[in-house]
Amino acid sequence: MFGLFKSAEAPEGPVEFENEIEIGASAEEVYRLLDFGDRANAHRARGDTVIDLGGGCRFEMCIDGLHNLNFCFAIIEAEPHTRYGFDCTMQPPVGNLVSSRESYEIEALGPDNCRLKQTTSAQFVEGLRLKAYVRECSVMAEAVALSQFKLKLQAEEGVAAVKEFEEAQQV
Repeated sequence: MFGLFKSAEAPEGPVEFENEIEIGASAEEVYRLLDFGDRANAHRARGDTVIDLGGGCRFEMCIDGLHNLNFCFAIIEAEPHTRYGFDCTMQPPVGNLVSSRESYEIEALGPDNCRLKQTTSAQFVEGLRLKAYVRECSVMAEAVALSQFKLKLQAEEGVAAVKEFEEAQQV
């Protein structure tokens, strides 16, 4: 009876988000946009600072406009033009997200198009209430879809198109 009005706790463990999208660019071009060690990396091209912390396996990124937030990446998989994956933490932590793991599979469909499958596993803080957990999952799902859309936009139309899209979102 005493627990009757107590809000439910969220399930434990990571939550997985999966998206797939076709991109009008080669598998090689898309891989280069993902690879933090490549000068053509999507974030580098947009003006974000990406620093190699150790032999192409660990990177730190500061997104232009978010100067007090660093993204720390540990590369877990890098198979050129086919697979790329990394673990990510943010310093300082943001919201209830503890860490994430992003894995990308690239399938060439032709010389100038490919399919990109993204799997993101997000770990949230323990002890979240169900309502907060649902909200965090919604935010994460939207972030995954948005990042994939921006990657497609950049591969097909260039950095200027992404910047124009981002500016329109801030209105």
